[in-house]
Amino acid sequence: MSTPKYVAGLNTWPREALIAKERVRLTELVQLAHFDQLKASKIMHGLKQAIDLARAEMDRMNSHSMLFPPSDDMQQLYAQLSDRYGRLIASHQDASAVRDGAVLVHESAVLERAWLRRPAVDGIPLAKQVFSTDFIPHSPSYAVTVLLPDPPNARGGQFWRQKHHATVKKSLARTILNKWAEQEQAHILRDAHGRYYVATPTHRLELVPTDIARPHSEGDVLRRVLAAYHLQAYADTDGTSSWLAVPLEPHTSHEETYDGPHVRIEAAGRIDRPASQHRAPWVASYFSETGEHARTFDGVPADTPLAEECAYLARAIAEFAAGR
Repeated sequence: MSTPKYVAGLNTWPREALIAKERVRLTELVQLAHFDQLKASKIMHGLKQAIDLARAEMDRMNSHSMLFPPSDDMQQLYAQLSDRYGRLIASHQDASAVRDGAVLVHESAVLERAWLRRPAVDGIPLAKQVFSTDFIPHSPSYAVTVLLPDPPNARGGQFWRQKHHATVKKSLARTILNKWAEQEQAHILRDAHGRYYVATPTHRLELVPTDIARPHSEGDVLRRVLAAYHLQAYADTDGTSSWLAVPLEPHTSHEETYDGPHVRIEAAGRIDRPASQHRAPWVASYFSETGEHARTFDGVPADTPLAEECAYLARAIAEFAAGR
């Protein structure tokens, strides 16, 4: 989240001015993303009705075809209706992809705006031990992650793995903390952002306020939209740049992606900026089985909303993969 981190490091007056300016920008983005979401949902609803009508008409024609002699006119009419049905299904998928992308853009802007309202924290937000009288959750809800240890390995080391994840209301979050506080050898800590940590010899819990969850990145939005077209995407980085790799062969693992045909996608060398800060267009390059760069996909106008840009690119990749 480069924006909150940047404004938090400024002196008071410019920091307050930039925060106000950034809040206005994010509020506008929240409204635009919400509008895009509603618009796509409305289109989906209309297409769903048209799909149902076309399917009903096709079923009726199939039923009547058993009652009358074969007819070239009826077969042609059925072929036209079937073609229209297929185009409606494709349009519904496009609208669904835009809606899914707009949902993530909206959520990301809301979360990024919430971070702007939190107090600035100098350096690393270290956690301090707290006691039951200090358990005052402020967020409406908390994301709870539970870690349990694996059996010790041969070298005596021990790894903790996530065993449960859930979102709970703040009343239940306080009850959870109070119950763990009653246990011996339990240590409860809270950092400056209101995150709680529970540590015992056998359990680790993290309770993170949902209003400070990490905003979705531009890459997260693209991955969600690619999934709407049944395309898997893997995030990769070399330490300085980051990108998405999309294998074109189904059921390809992350490790096998670069050994086969795939598409590499990035925006000015990165995919990890917050969705609200996506300004450079996506650049998608196709690499063949031999690793040779064979094609670059067309882009969209610079002012295209992120969700629509992602849907345009994902549809182009899906059509290319289907036609190979």
